Amino acid sequence: MNRCNLCNKNNLIEYLVIDISYIIYKCNDCEFIQLPQNRAAQLDDESNDNSIKQDKYRKTSKKDMEINSNVNFPDILKNLAHVIKEDTRRISECVENSIPPDKEIKFIDVGSGYGHIGFNIGNNNPNVDVHLLETSEERMDMGIKTFKPNINNFTFHHRVLDSSFIKEYFECFDVVLSFHVLEHVYDMINFMKNIYDITKSGGLIIIEVPNEDDDLQNFSENYKKIIHFPAHISYFTKKTLQLLLDRANISDSVDFIGVQRYGFFNYIDWIRYNNKDMVLSDDYTPRNKQSWIEKMWLNNKKENLTTDSIMMLIRKL
Repeated sequence: MNRCNLCNKNNLIEYLVIDISYIIYKCNDCEFIQLPQNRAAQLDDESNDNSIKQDKYRKTSKKDMEINSNVNFPDILKNLAHVIKEDTRRISECVENSIPPDKEIKFIDVGSGYGHIGFNIGNNNPNVDVHLLETSEERMDMGIKTFKPNINNFTFHHRVLDSSFIKEYFECFDVVLSFHVLEHVYDMINFMKNIYDITKSGGLIIIEVPNEDDDLQNFSENYKKIIHFPAHISYFTKKTLQLLLDRANISDSVDFIGVQRYGFFNYIDWIRYNNKDMVLSDDYTPRNKQSWIEKMWLNNKKENLTTDSIMMLIRKL
């Protein structure tokens, strides 16, 4: 019988049936939503393949592809160009706001994917020693070919975040980022412990994941199904993220921040049509002139943590 990946209790119930071969479970004890797994992370494994397939077969609207059409990306990344651009801007800004401009610091992106966030931070901040850790060699190579960084300015790790890496880089980094990675990780408790161990005292850990408390799931059944897919093993809320920190024995100060990646009109189209093909756009890039109703909607989602993503900021004591 499968046990909960978070609390290890044997009390899982069906939460969402996508099809007969793909069933997501919820723990009746701790409320953690998951695909039960009992595997160790490996280089270039099935989890990596599923993540690449997620990008390759992403359905992107015609309006968003118009935005992406002038970007010189390989076909597999063309569908993601607008997402990559905006995520890079937002997360780079978050990291840069946390580092003194006159101090030499070490930064690592754990699960760096195509490397775009780390490349941007390194290119714009010569005082930051940027490391990128990625378990998929295919993604790493594709990112280097696409974004063409000066590879001598970055340290690449095609490795797993395991005891060997911890021993080599114990309390080494001032800022540790893991952006939409934790939901793919098999052993999330040890993953969190390891991230904590490579962070210096006084350092900052930034983790962002999809938010299972995203209220759009209550209004669109097909949206709920489309955001649950095999590349994701875990589905987090503020409550289960806090429980994860407790299980990893991390008791430092933590802030939970609601992050809305997809826009107001995307939200409305999902409610109106309940059909991805009818959704005009991701409405992903921030609008410079938000209407009063957009501002009210966004503020409400952030205040209630019903956004589509949630960020943890952990300051290590």
